[in-house]
Amino acid sequence: MKKGIIILAALLGCAVTAGAQRFSVSTNVPDWAFLGTANVKGEVAISNNWSLETGLRYNPWTWREGDPDRQMEDRKVTLSESVRWWPWTVYTEWWLSGGVQWEQYNRGGIWGRTTEEGDAYGFRFGA
Repeated sequence: MKKGIIILAALLGCAVTAGAQRFSVSTNVPDWAFLGTANVKGEVAISNNWSLETGLRYNPWTWREGDPDRQMEDRKVTLSESVRWWPWTVYTEWWLSGGVQWEQYNRGGIWGRTTEEGDAYGFRFGA
């Protein structure tokens, strides 16, 4: 009995540190469902209140190729970077963020027979 109390007291007296989430990986399922756009985002905490996120979207497919009346495509390569500020601790409650994005695209045949291609740039702020 004394041995059990000594072991319990020793365990309770030890300082135990708990690890917290420092990174995350995610994907957007509706993007996969819409013409097979592969996508992934990764985020890493760089301090108690700041995190960095990077994302990639890729779609190389042309659907119904060879049939000009039914062919459709939303081919793209998208890269994005953003930073988040968390008022309490990363991955808790709400955040403020800002980011930039670049996309090279070729789309058409979804809403009509016209196609367009090019490069797109953008930035965003959010909460």
